[in-house]
Amino acid sequence: RGEGDRRGEGDGEGDLKIRFRRGEGDRRGEGDGEGDIKMRFRRTDDDRFWWVLDGEALREGDLISKRATFSFRVFFKPAKKKVGPLPQKNRPLLSSQPRFASFGMSEFAPVDHHALRRKEVMRVHGRAVQKLCGPEWRSKYVALLLVGASLYASLVLAPSLQRWSTWLLLAYVGGATLSNALFLAIHELSHGLMFTSRGANTAFAMIVNLPIFIPYSVAFREFHLEHHKHLHSERDMDVPTAFEARVVGANSVLRVAWVALQLVVYAIRPMCVRSPTITPAFVANAALQVAFDAAVASRFGYAPFVFQLVSMLMAGGLHPTAGHFFAEHDALHVVDATPQRTYSYYGWLNWVSWNVGFHNEHHDFPYVPGSRLPQLRRIAPDFYDDSSAHSWTRAIVATLTDTRCRPAPATKAQEDKEE
Repeated sequence: RGEGDRRGEGDGEGDLKIRFRRGEGDRRGEGDGEGDIKMRFRRTDDDRFWWVLDGEALREGDLISKRATFSFRVFFKPAKKKVGPLPQKNRPLLSSQPRFASFGMSEFAPVDHHALRRKEVMRVHGRAVQKLCGPEWRSKYVALLLVGASLYASLVLAPSLQRWSTWLLLAYVGGATLSNALFLAIHELSHGLMFTSRGANTAFAMIVNLPIFIPYSVAFREFHLEHHKHLHSERDMDVPTAFEARVVGANSVLRVAWVALQLVVYAIRPMCVRSPTITPAFVANAALQVAFDAAVASRFGYAPFVFQLVSMLMAGGLHPTAGHFFAEHDALHVVDATPQRTYSYYGWLNWVSWNVGFHNEHHDFPYVPGSRLPQLRRIAPDFYDDSSAHSWTRAIVATLTDTRCRPAPATKAQEDKEE
Protein backbone atom coordinates (compact mmCIF):
# COMPACT_ATOMS: atom_id res chain seq x y z
CA ARG A 1 0.00 0.00 0.00
CA GLY A 2 1.61 3.26 -1.03
CA GLU A 3 1.78 6.10 -3.50
CA GLY A 4 4.12 4.56 -6.04
CA ASP A 5 3.54 2.03 -8.78
CA ARG A 6 6.24 -0.32 -7.58
CA ARG A 7 6.62 0.30 -3.88
CA GLY A 8 5.29 2.13 -0.87
CA GLU A 9 6.56 5.63 -0.26
CA GLY A 10 6.85 5.22 3.48
CA ASP A 11 6.26 3.06 6.49
CA GLY A 12 2.83 1.63 7.13
CA GLU A 13 0.68 -1.45 7.40
CA GLY A 14 -0.99 -3.60 4.83
CA ASP A 15 -2.60 -6.93 4.01
CA LEU A 16 -0.94 -9.52 1.84
CA LYS A 17 -3.24 -12.09 0.28
CA ILE A 18 -1.34 -15.33 -0.20
CA ARG A 19 -1.90 -18.80 -1.52
CA PHE A 20 0.09 -21.64 -0.03
CA ARG A 21 0.66 -25.22 -0.96
CA ARG A 22 1.21 -28.31 1.11
CA GLY A 23 4.76 -28.80 2.29
CA GLU A 24 6.75 -31.49 4.02
CA GLY A 25 7.32 -31.53 7.76
CA ASP A 26 5.71 -29.82 10.70
CA ARG A 27 6.83 -26.31 9.82
CA ARG A 28 4.54 -25.73 6.84
CA GLY A 29 0.88 -25.94 6.00
CA GLU A 30 -0.75 -29.33 5.79
CA GLY A 31 -2.69 -28.52 2.66
CA ASP A 32 -3.35 -26.00 -0.08
CA GLY A 33 -5.45 -22.95 0.63
CA GLU A 34 -5.50 -19.18 1.05
CA GLY A 35 -4.84 -16.82 3.90
CA ASP A 36 -4.16 -13.22 4.89
CA ILE A 37 -1.01 -11.85 6.46
CA LYS A 38 -1.26 -8.67 8.50
CA MET A 39 2.09 -6.94 8.38
CA ARG A 40 4.02 -3.77 9.01
CA PHE A 41 6.70 -2.71 6.59
CA ARG A 42 9.26 0.02 6.09
CA ARG A 43 10.62 1.57 2.94
CA THR A 44 14.17 0.72 1.86
CA ASP A 45 16.48 2.39 -0.61
CA ASP A 46 16.41 -0.64 -2.86
CA ASP A 47 13.58 -0.81 -5.40
CA ARG A 48 13.68 -4.59 -5.37
CA PHE A 49 12.33 -5.35 -1.94
CA TRP A 50 10.96 -4.22 1.38
CA TRP A 51 12.12 -5.51 4.70
CA VAL A 52 9.03 -6.63 6.56
CA LEU A 53 9.24 -5.79 10.24
CA ASP A 54 6.83 -8.32 11.57
CA GLY A 55 3.81 -10.29 10.51
CA GLU A 56 1.08 -12.33 12.08
CA ALA A 57 -0.56 -14.98 9.99
CA LEU A 58 -4.23 -15.65 10.56
CA ARG A 59 -4.71 -19.14 9.21
CA GLU A 60 -8.33 -20.18 9.21
CA GLY A 61 -10.29 -23.17 8.04
CA ASP A 62 -10.01 -26.88 8.45
CA LEU A 63 -6.45 -27.09 7.16
CA ILE A 64 -4.77 -24.78 9.66
CA SER A 65 -6.42 -23.20 12.65
CA LYS A 66 -3.59 -21.70 14.68
CA ARG A 67 -1.73 -18.41 14.77
CA ALA A 68 1.96 -18.10 14.01
CA THR A 69 4.22 -15.10 14.28
CA PHE A 70 7.14 -14.91 11.87
CA SER A 71 9.19 -12.59 9.73
CA PHE A 72 10.11 -12.65 6.08
CA ARG A 73 11.33 -10.57 3.17
CA VAL A 74 8.94 -9.80 0.36
CA PHE A 75 9.84 -9.04 -3.22
CA PHE A 76 7.38 -7.03 -5.31
CA LYS A 77 7.41 -6.29 -9.04
CA PRO A 78 4.56 -5.17 -11.29
CA ALA A 79 2.80 -8.24 -12.61
CA LYS A 80 2.87 -8.41 -16.41
CA LYS A 81 0.10 -10.95 -16.37
CA LYS A 82 -2.35 -12.47 -13.96
CA VAL A 83 -0.65 -14.34 -11.14
CA GLY A 84 -0.22 -17.93 -12.17
CA PRO A 85 0.48 -21.07 -10.17
CA LEU A 86 2.70 -20.99 -7.14
CA PRO A 87 6.48 -20.97 -7.68
CA GLN A 88 8.15 -24.31 -8.10
CA LYS A 89 10.27 -25.71 -5.31
CA ASN A 90 13.73 -24.15 -4.99
CA ARG A 91 12.84 -21.18 -7.16
CA PRO A 92 15.20 -18.26 -6.22
CA LEU A 93 13.85 -15.88 -3.60
CA LEU A 94 13.90 -12.97 -6.04
CA SER A 95 12.38 -14.61 -9.07
CA SER A 96 13.36 -13.35 -12.50
CA GLN A 97 9.75 -13.85 -13.56
CA PRO A 98 7.86 -10.79 -12.21
CA ARG A 99 4.69 -12.65 -11.28
CA PHE A 100 4.98 -13.44 -7.60
CA ALA A 101 5.60 -11.99 -4.18
CA SER A 102 8.21 -14.52 -3.05
CA PHE A 103 8.86 -15.01 0.62
CA GLY A 104 10.16 -17.46 3.15
CA MET A 105 8.93 -17.98 6.68
CA SER A 106 9.62 -20.11 9.72
CA GLU A 107 7.01 -20.99 12.29
CA PHE A 108 9.25 -22.16 15.11
CA ALA A 109 12.43 -20.08 14.76
CA PRO A 110 13.33 -16.64 13.38
CA VAL A 111 14.06 -16.45 9.69
CA ASP A 112 17.79 -16.58 8.96
CA HIS A 113 18.10 -13.11 7.50
CA HIS A 114 21.81 -13.62 6.97
CA ALA A 115 21.32 -16.70 4.82
CA LEU A 116 18.68 -14.93 2.72
CA ARG A 117 20.84 -11.87 2.19
CA ARG A 118 23.98 -13.93 1.56
CA LYS A 119 22.14 -15.78 -1.18
CA GLU A 120 21.09 -12.54 -2.85
CA VAL A 121 24.49 -10.87 -2.50
CA MET A 122 26.14 -13.90 -4.09
CA ARG A 123 23.58 -13.91 -6.88
CA VAL A 124 24.38 -10.30 -7.74
CA HIS A 125 28.05 -9.91 -6.70
CA GLY A 126 29.22 -13.51 -6.32
CA ARG A 127 32.53 -13.29 -8.16
CA ALA A 128 33.66 -10.10 -6.42
CA VAL A 129 32.68 -11.43 -2.98
CA GLN A 130 34.51 -14.72 -3.50
CA LYS A 131 37.75 -12.80 -3.99
CA LEU A 132 37.37 -11.32 -0.50
CA CYS A 133 37.13 -14.68 1.28
CA GLY A 134 40.14 -16.34 2.87
CA PRO A 135 42.93 -15.52 5.34
CA GLU A 136 44.55 -12.09 5.55
CA TRP A 137 48.30 -12.67 5.91
CA ARG A 138 49.01 -9.23 7.42
CA SER A 139 46.71 -9.80 10.38
CA LYS A 140 49.11 -12.07 12.27
CA TYR A 141 51.72 -9.32 12.39
CA VAL A 142 49.18 -6.83 13.72
CA ALA A 143 48.19 -9.40 16.36
CA LEU A 144 51.83 -9.84 17.41
CA LEU A 145 52.19 -6.06 17.81
CA LEU A 146 49.11 -6.08 20.04
CA VAL A 147 50.57 -8.90 22.14
CA GLY A 148 53.82 -6.96 22.58
CA ALA A 149 52.05 -3.69 23.42
CA SER A 150 49.77 -5.36 25.96
CA LEU A 151 52.65 -7.14 27.70
CA TYR A 152 54.66 -3.92 27.82
CA ALA A 153 51.73 -2.06 29.37
CA SER A 154 51.06 -4.67 32.06
CA LEU A 155 54.64 -5.83 32.83
CA VAL A 156 56.62 -2.61 32.49
CA LEU A 157 54.59 0.56 32.19
CA ALA A 158 51.81 0.03 34.75
CA PRO A 159 54.11 -1.05 37.65
CA SER A 160 56.22 2.08 37.09
CA LEU A 161 53.33 4.46 37.72
CA GLN A 162 53.12 6.00 41.17
CA ARG A 163 49.65 7.55 41.14
CA TRP A 164 46.47 5.49 41.16
CA SER A 165 44.77 8.08 38.95
CA THR A 166 47.43 7.68 36.25
CA TRP A 167 47.32 3.90 36.67
CA LEU A 168 43.54 3.84 36.17
CA LEU A 169 43.80 6.18 33.18
CA LEU A 170 46.33 3.85 31.56
CA ALA A 171 44.08 0.87 32.27
CA TYR A 172 41.04 2.59 30.74
CA VAL A 173 42.65 4.19 27.70
CA GLY A 174 45.43 1.73 26.95
CA GLY A 175 44.83 -1.57 28.72
CA ALA A 176 41.11 -1.84 27.94
CA THR A 177 41.58 -0.88 24.29
CA LEU A 178 44.38 -3.41 23.88
CA SER A 179 42.38 -6.12 25.67
CA ASN A 180 39.43 -5.55 23.36
CA ALA A 181 41.72 -5.72 20.33
CA LEU A 182 43.21 -9.01 21.60
CA PHE A 183 39.72 -10.47 22.14
CA LEU A 184 38.78 -9.60 18.61
CA ALA A 185 42.07 -10.89 17.17
CA ILE A 186 41.14 -14.25 18.73
CA HIS A 187 37.71 -13.81 17.16
CA GLU A 188 39.39 -13.50 13.74
CA LEU A 189 41.44 -16.61 14.44
CA SER A 190 38.34 -18.56 15.51
CA HIS A 191 37.10 -18.12 11.93
CA GLY A 192 40.46 -19.21 10.50
CA LEU A 193 41.23 -15.81 8.99
CA MET A 194 44.99 -15.51 9.61
CA PHE A 195 46.38 -18.86 8.43
CA THR A 196 45.26 -21.39 5.87
CA SER A 197 45.28 -24.33 8.30
CA ARG A 198 43.00 -24.75 11.26
CA GLY A 199 45.85 -25.99 13.48
CA ALA A 200 47.94 -22.89 12.81
CA ASN A 201 45.02 -20.60 13.63
CA THR A 202 44.34 -22.51 16.86
CA ALA A 203 48.00 -22.46 17.95
CA PHE A 204 48.44 -18.78 17.16
CA ALA A 205 45.25 -17.96 19.06
CA MET A 206 46.88 -19.48 22.16
CA ILE A 207 49.81 -17.08 21.73
CA VAL A 208 47.49 -14.08 21.32
CA ASN A 209 45.68 -15.33 24.43
CA LEU A 210 48.82 -15.09 26.62
CA PRO A 211 48.64 -11.38 27.64
CA ILE A 212 45.07 -11.88 28.85
CA PHE A 213 46.33 -14.36 31.49
CA ILE A 214 43.13 -16.48 31.30
CA PRO A 215 42.98 -19.44 28.88
CA TYR A 216 39.91 -19.11 26.77
CA SER A 217 40.79 -19.06 23.04
CA VAL A 218 39.86 -22.71 22.33
CA ALA A 219 36.60 -22.62 24.31
CA PHE A 220 35.71 -19.29 22.70
CA ARG A 221 36.04 -20.80 19.23
CA GLU A 222 33.66 -23.63 20.10
CA PHE A 223 31.00 -21.36 21.57
CA HIS A 224 31.39 -18.63 18.96
CA LEU A 225 30.93 -20.95 15.99
CA GLU A 226 27.73 -22.18 17.66
CA HIS A 227 26.67 -18.53 17.87
CA HIS A 228 26.93 -18.29 14.08
CA LYS A 229 25.26 -21.63 13.47
CA HIS A 230 22.42 -21.23 15.99
CA LEU A 231 21.98 -17.46 16.10
CA HIS A 232 19.48 -16.38 18.80
CA SER A 233 18.59 -19.93 19.76
CA GLU A 234 19.18 -21.44 23.19
CA ARG A 235 22.48 -22.81 21.89
CA ASP A 236 23.72 -19.28 21.17
CA MET A 237 25.99 -18.27 24.06
CA ASP A 238 26.58 -14.75 22.72
CA VAL A 239 23.07 -13.47 23.44
CA PRO A 240 21.38 -13.09 26.85
CA THR A 241 19.51 -15.95 28.42
CA ALA A 242 15.83 -15.68 29.30
CA PHE A 243 16.88 -15.39 32.95
CA GLU A 244 19.05 -12.34 32.17
CA ALA A 245 16.25 -10.69 30.25
CA ARG A 246 13.75 -11.31 33.03
CA VAL A 247 15.98 -10.14 35.89
CA VAL A 248 17.75 -7.22 34.21
CA GLY A 249 14.96 -5.93 31.99
CA ALA A 250 12.99 -3.77 34.44
CA ASN A 251 15.53 -3.14 37.22
CA SER A 252 17.69 -0.06 36.66
CA VAL A 253 20.28 -1.01 39.31
CA LEU A 254 20.75 -4.50 37.93
CA ARG A 255 20.85 -3.05 34.43
CA VAL A 256 23.84 -0.85 35.35
CA ALA A 257 25.59 -3.80 36.98
CA TRP A 258 24.83 -5.99 33.95
CA VAL A 259 26.42 -3.40 31.63
CA ALA A 260 29.43 -2.66 33.84
CA LEU A 261 30.21 -6.38 34.33
CA GLN A 262 29.26 -7.52 30.85
CA LEU A 263 32.54 -9.35 30.32
CA VAL A 264 31.97 -11.36 33.51
CA VAL A 265 28.46 -12.21 32.34
CA TYR A 266 29.82 -13.11 28.90
CA ALA A 267 32.33 -15.49 30.47
CA ILE A 268 29.92 -17.10 32.96
CA ARG A 269 26.95 -17.51 30.59
CA PRO A 270 28.32 -20.52 28.63
CA MET A 271 29.20 -22.36 31.86
CA CYS A 272 25.62 -21.94 33.06
CA VAL A 273 24.33 -23.60 29.90
CA ARG A 274 26.92 -26.28 29.28
CA SER A 275 30.62 -26.99 29.70
CA PRO A 276 33.13 -26.69 26.85
CA THR A 277 34.31 -29.85 25.15
CA ILE A 278 37.60 -31.08 26.61
CA THR A 279 39.88 -31.60 23.61
CA PRO A 280 43.68 -31.82 23.27
CA ALA A 281 43.64 -28.20 22.06
CA PHE A 282 41.66 -27.14 25.14
CA VAL A 283 44.20 -28.85 27.43
CA ALA A 284 47.12 -27.33 25.52
CA ASN A 285 45.59 -23.87 25.79
CA ALA A 286 45.21 -24.23 29.56
CA ALA A 287 48.68 -25.74 30.06
CA LEU A 288 50.45 -23.07 28.02
CA GLN A 289 48.61 -20.28 29.80
CA VAL A 290 49.33 -21.69 33.28
CA ALA A 291 53.03 -22.02 32.44
CA PHE A 292 53.17 -18.46 31.10
CA ASP A 293 51.31 -17.07 34.11
CA ALA A 294 53.68 -18.87 36.48
CA ALA A 295 56.69 -17.38 34.68
CA VAL A 296 55.20 -13.87 34.85
CA ALA A 297 54.35 -14.22 38.54
CA SER A 298 57.84 -15.44 39.43
CA ARG A 299 59.50 -12.56 37.60
CA PHE A 300 57.10 -9.62 37.96
CA GLY A 301 54.85 -10.55 40.88
CA TYR A 302 51.07 -10.17 40.80
CA ALA A 303 50.82 -6.51 39.76
CA PRO A 304 50.50 -7.35 36.03
CA PHE A 305 47.56 -9.64 36.77
CA VAL A 306 45.74 -6.90 38.68
CA PHE A 307 46.31 -4.41 35.87
CA GLN A 308 45.11 -6.85 33.22
CA LEU A 309 42.04 -7.84 35.25
CA VAL A 310 40.99 -4.21 35.69
CA SER A 311 41.66 -3.53 32.00
CA MET A 312 39.52 -6.49 30.95
CA LEU A 313 36.63 -5.46 33.18
CA MET A 314 36.76 -1.99 31.66
CA ALA A 315 36.99 -3.41 28.14
CA GLY A 316 33.81 -5.39 28.70
CA GLY A 317 31.77 -2.72 30.46
CA LEU A 318 31.59 1.07 30.50
CA HIS A 319 34.10 1.58 27.70
CA PRO A 320 33.44 2.81 24.13
CA THR A 321 34.84 -0.35 22.54
CA ALA A 322 32.56 -2.46 24.75
CA GLY A 323 29.59 -1.15 22.80
CA HIS A 324 29.81 -4.06 20.40
CA PHE A 325 28.68 -6.42 23.18
CA PHE A 326 25.37 -4.53 23.31
CA ALA A 327 24.88 -3.18 19.80
CA GLU A 328 25.58 -6.30 17.77
CA HIS A 329 22.55 -8.36 18.71
CA ASP A 330 20.59 -7.47 21.79
CA ALA A 331 20.83 -4.18 23.67
CA LEU A 332 18.97 -2.08 21.11
CA HIS A 333 16.25 -4.67 20.77
CA VAL A 334 13.10 -2.62 21.29
CA VAL A 335 9.93 -4.49 22.11
CA ASP A 336 7.79 -5.04 18.99
CA ALA A 337 10.55 -3.81 16.68
CA THR A 338 12.32 -5.52 13.79
CA PRO A 339 12.98 -9.24 14.30
CA GLN A 340 16.36 -8.94 12.63
CA ARG A 341 18.48 -8.49 15.71
CA THR A 342 21.89 -7.96 14.09
CA TYR A 343 23.16 -4.40 13.85
CA SER A 344 26.25 -2.87 12.27
CA TYR A 345 28.42 0.05 13.31
CA TYR A 346 30.48 2.00 10.79
CA GLY A 347 32.31 4.47 13.05
CA TRP A 348 35.99 5.03 13.81
CA LEU A 349 36.13 2.55 16.70
CA ASN A 350 36.34 -0.16 14.04
CA TRP A 351 39.96 0.91 13.57
CA VAL A 352 40.90 -0.63 16.93
CA SER A 353 38.32 -3.45 16.79
CA TRP A 354 39.17 -5.43 13.66
CA ASN A 355 36.11 -3.95 11.91
CA VAL A 356 33.81 -6.12 14.01
CA GLY A 357 31.29 -3.28 13.76
CA PHE A 358 30.52 -4.47 10.22
CA HIS A 359 28.46 -7.12 11.90
CA ASN A 360 25.73 -7.78 9.36
CA GLU A 361 28.47 -8.18 6.79
CA HIS A 362 30.38 -10.51 9.13
CA HIS A 363 27.40 -12.77 9.81
CA ASP A 364 26.53 -12.89 6.13
CA PHE A 365 30.11 -13.80 5.19
CA PRO A 366 32.08 -15.05 8.23
CA TYR A 367 34.98 -16.13 6.00
CA VAL A 368 35.72 -12.56 4.92
CA PRO A 369 38.45 -11.08 7.18
CA GLY A 370 37.67 -7.95 9.14
CA SER A 371 40.11 -5.92 7.03
CA ARG A 372 37.99 -6.63 3.92
CA LEU A 373 34.51 -6.11 5.39
CA PRO A 374 34.43 -2.39 4.38
CA GLN A 375 35.20 -3.50 0.82
CA LEU A 376 32.31 -5.99 0.99
CA ARG A 377 29.98 -3.16 1.95
CA ARG A 378 31.26 -1.05 -0.96
CA ILE A 379 30.70 -3.93 -3.38
CA ALA A 380 27.09 -4.46 -2.24
CA PRO A 381 25.86 -1.07 -0.96
CA ASP A 382 22.22 -1.88 -1.72
CA PHE A 383 22.30 -4.66 0.86
CA TYR A 384 24.17 -2.83 3.63
CA ASP A 385 22.75 0.61 4.24
CA ASP A 386 22.81 2.66 7.43
CA SER A 387 19.31 1.62 8.51
CA SER A 388 20.71 -1.32 10.50
CA ALA A 389 23.67 0.61 11.94
CA HIS A 390 23.91 1.83 15.53
CA SER A 391 26.51 3.75 17.49
CA TRP A 392 28.32 1.68 20.11
CA THR A 393 28.28 4.55 22.57
CA ARG A 394 24.57 5.08 21.95
CA ALA A 395 24.02 1.38 22.55
CA ILE A 396 25.58 1.59 26.00
CA VAL A 397 23.65 4.74 26.90
CA ALA A 398 20.38 3.30 25.60
CA THR A 399 20.88 0.09 27.54
CA LEU A 400 21.38 2.10 30.71
CA THR A 401 18.61 4.66 30.26
CA ASP A 402 15.96 3.55 27.75
CA THR A 403 13.41 1.20 29.29
CA ARG A 404 12.34 0.04 25.83
CA CYS A 405 15.81 -1.38 25.26
CA ARG A 406 16.48 -4.53 27.15
CA PRO A 407 18.41 -7.77 26.88
CA ALA A 408 16.72 -9.79 24.14
CA PRO A 409 16.73 -13.45 25.14
CA ALA A 410 17.47 -16.35 22.87
CA THR A 411 14.48 -18.05 21.30
CA LYS A 412 13.47 -21.59 22.03
CA ALA A 413 15.63 -23.96 20.06
CA GLN A 414 13.96 -25.20 16.92
CA GLU A 415 14.55 -28.84 17.60
CA ASP A 416 13.19 -28.53 21.16
CA LYS A 417 10.09 -26.80 19.87
CA GLU A 418 9.47 -29.52 17.30
CA GLU A 419 9.75 -32.18 19.99
